[in-house]
Amino acid sequence: MSFDLLAKEAFDTLSQEKQVEVLDFIMFLHKRNNERIKTGKEKKYPFDIFSGGLTYIAEDFDETPDCFEEYV
Repeated sequence: MSFDLLAKEAFDTLSQEKQVEVLDFIMFLHKRNNERIKTGKEKKYPFDIFSGGLTYIAEDFDETPDCFEEYV
């Protein structure tokens, strides 16, 4: 079964009120996506945890922790 058919069947099972809510949400996502593209603010990584750069890596980063020695 194709995604389009599956999505249509799922959509059709919703009440009229919920269908309107789904369409509103789709339009919200579409508008937000277009705004990001136009302003160039679309981020490569959505959570961007390293936006300020990576400031610290422990010296023993590549070493196997003691609790995993038996698995190596």
